[in-house]
Amino acid sequence: MNTTYTNYASDEEVALLSPSDVGPLFPDDQRIASGVDGSFDPSDRWTLHCSSVTFTDSGLHPGHVVRLLAPVDRFPHPGALFGVAEVGEHFVKLRRLGMAPGLGEPVAPPEGLADVSFVIMTLDPQISQASREVDGLLGIRTTTPSLPGLDGISLRDAVVRLVLARRYAAIMRDGDTAFAIRARLFEASFERLMTRLFISENLIHPDRIPRLGTRLTR
Repeated sequence: MNTTYTNYASDEEVALLSPSDVGPLFPDDQRIASGVDGSFDPSDRWTLHCSSVTFTDSGLHPGHVVRLLAPVDRFPHPGALFGVAEVGEHFVKLRRLGMAPGLGEPVAPPEGLADVSFVIMTLDPQISQASREVDGLLGIRTTTPSLPGLDGISLRDAVVRLVLARRYAAIMRDGDTAFAIRARLFEASFERLMTRLFISENLIHPDRIPRLGTRLTR
């Protein structure tokens, strides 16, 4: 049996839906890299350099999210989020979330920037788990969603919402109604998307019976 699964989403796609909560949503013990000695050269205001971090050894790749924390006058709390366009041994070329490289205002000012603090954490394990569960619910066992009728965008959106519902449920504290509400909203959105995918699949594969009574988040 094939046990290799496609991850249908990325950290960037999760961050795009809840940018203000990336700090608490991304577990600190899933840190890819961090530093306090980053810099941007005036000749390339998109590229973060850091001699103390070997990015190519950290597993960093496009789809991850870099959070810049300092200088605070440039990146006020809780920091600024950027996508990854390119990774080198001691540099990362950044881009605006959801945008092509080079679009939008550059990260650094014209004179460049020094003493940049940054952190890169990931939800890769949670995204992989959610992708496997969506695979199982839909009966997918391939490395790419090649079955007729499957919508790759809907698969991505379903995984993002399942991850967010579970992360909000995991980090909410007693009396924290905001995170509890977000958890319920993302759970409901996930279940609507899955229902749509079930219907789409059953039109082509009527032998598949969706398990709509199963609670999909926990």
